[in-house]
Amino acid sequence: KQWYQRRVAITAGDESVTTEPLRSPTGSFIAFASDPMVKSKVFAYAKDKLIKIKINNEDKDVWRFYMDLNKFEEAEKYANGDQAKIFEITSKEGDYNFDLGNYDHAATCYASSNRSFEEVTLKFITQATDEGLMNF
Repeated sequence: KQWYQRRVAITAGDESVTTEPLRSPTGSFIAFASDPMVKSKVFAYAKDKLIKIKINNEDKDVWRFYMDLNKFEEAEKYANGDQAKIFEITSKEGDYNFDLGNYDHAATCYASSNRSFEEVTLKFITQATDEGLMNF
């Protein structure tokens, strides 16, 4: 069999979150349709076939999308309690606030992340500010 590859874009709002490969053994797809009653059912129409596409883990990278937009609360919602993702989100939120000069909020974020004490302390010392350091 010859496989033709397309990519499916997963979006949140108007922004692309990620793309995944989609293969068809029959050539080009003509159209896609979804079942409004069952969101996990999508069908692809090809020249001589109707292909059912199963959607798995649809929101797996949405947390990173929101984190990259600096929408940290939304990112944590989509992290689904995964501690490694939450550490990454709070760490980036700390960096974001540190760069804006919101040192107290940055320190609170760093305290919730897995950043080491030494790394955070050096970050504040090199900035020559005590603000936030005591909060950390």
